[in-house]
Amino acid sequence: MNIQDKTLRTILSEHKQWVYSHGEEGVRADFSGIFLPKVDLSCANMRYADMTNVDLQYADLSGVIRGNK
Repeated sequence: MNIQDKTLRTILSEHKQWVYSHGEEGVRADFSGIFLPKVDLSCANMRYADMTNVDLQYADLSGVIRGNK
């Protein structure tokens, strides 16, 4: 499944809100099983996002905030 740019920005925005509010606001990002080729995730906050079986072939991951800490 592909994801459109506008949808991606919305998901990332809501996820960032979720992370910084400790789950009180926003929505945790769920990219499980999604095909994200050549997507620009540079400087995105991916902490706690569900990335199970996501395809990030050629994605820009420079500066991504990741991890569960």
